[in-house]
Amino acid sequence: MKNSFAGLHCVDVKGHSKSVGYEPGMRIGDGKFTNTWNAVVIDGEWRFVQCNWGARHLVMSKDKKQAEISPPKPTREKIKYQYDEHYFLPDPEDFILEFFPYKSEWQLLEHPITLQDFEQLPFVRSLFFHYHLSFVNQQHAVIQTDNRGACDIKLRMPDSLKQRLAFHFHLRFAQQTNSTEDLSDFQGIKLERYVLHTVQDDLVSFNIHVPQEGDYFIEIFASLVEPDPNPFGQSFKLKCVCKYRILCKQLIQRMHPLPACAAGEWGPAKAIRHFNIHPLTHFQAIFEVHQLPILIKFRCPKQLKFHGKLSSNQHSDLNSSTTTQLDKYVKYEYDEYDFSIIFVIQLPNEGQYGLDLYARDPDYQTEKRTMSHCCKYIINYSKTTKTIDKPSTNTQMYHDYSFDNAKDKHMSSRVNPSERSLSPRKMT
Repeated sequence: MKNSFAGLHCVDVKGHSKSVGYEPGMRIGDGKFTNTWNAVVIDGEWRFVQCNWGARHLVMSKDKKQAEISPPKPTREKIKYQYDEHYFLPDPEDFILEFFPYKSEWQLLEHPITLQDFEQLPFVRSLFFHYHLSFVNQQHAVIQTDNRGACDIKLRMPDSLKQRLAFHFHLRFAQQTNSTEDLSDFQGIKLERYVLHTVQDDLVSFNIHVPQEGDYFIEIFASLVEPDPNPFGQSFKLKCVCKYRILCKQLIQRMHPLPACAAGEWGPAKAIRHFNIHPLTHFQAIFEVHQLPILIKFRCPKQLKFHGKLSSNQHSDLNSSTTTQLDKYVKYEYDEYDFSIIFVIQLPNEGQYGLDLYARDPDYQTEKRTMSHCCKYIINYSKTTKTIDKPSTNTQMYHDYSFDNAKDKHMSSRVNPSERSLSPRKMT
């Protein structure tokens, strides 16, 4: 024990950390991913301080392929100095997710864990704690899919932030077979189209169906959406909150990719969070219809300009057309008195469609008059109540599995209390 410049009793603690170059599921060998931090006595209790991580962080290479092949070295040019409060006096239950001391007594846990336990814990970053997120499921760093390539990740937000947090993700293959291969593509299709990302009330879900056997990484990002008088065209920076490795050992049935819509979450939550546009009819990301036309109604904060865009895997030849022939099936009617809008949608054939809705505020003129993406839906259309015919025996379309087939259509609905957070912060 020694005294610090601040007059505190202080010790150096040595061990391992999930630092630059570490990926979920990695085994930590002797001399690998070593680190040193401090423990200090405050009000008679030992608390952790990690000054290096709390004062600066490494800026990753913009060349994604190069960064994936060889993690960047901490040169002066790549270090950014930025205060991060999380690493000053964090709770031991949080700190253990990133730092493992050689001596178990310096875990400061009632029930210490092993190095193997540490390797299996989810990979998190400090923003996970800043935003007070918790894990509803997936308590381990490596997730194994079923024989359809399916798995899901669910996070819970605090009530105070559920209308302000935006999420995104990046799914990629874990290994590169050749130097020109894009790790985010499968046979020319973006891997993000095999993930149904939804937000309902305080629950953030990522339902994944990987397209082939193998190893994958999924990285989840988040950011606070700040109030803005003109939210249309607003930009914000997403940062990593957690990351998993996904392992698919056997695949007997492959899911079709989702329609080629704009990137990001499905469902109307984005329209509410970013633009104060509230759905009055369709509250889920996926819905089934058996009759046309489809009427989707929203209430707006003011008069806005809109555009609707349809996508369909069955009409991929039309999607690539410069005239966007599917868009002609989407019209809208605006009521200037109550600021409500009804999208009237006709569909050319049975099948699955993606609907993108865009808007802009005419009071904020921009040079290009760019429209902002508001939200998107998946529409499963069949003229009978039977499930949509499957195009082949070994593939399947996305159906309404996103909320365990929940029938409650209200945005404020919550999951069963038995599905409450099982956060690994609470070690047992």
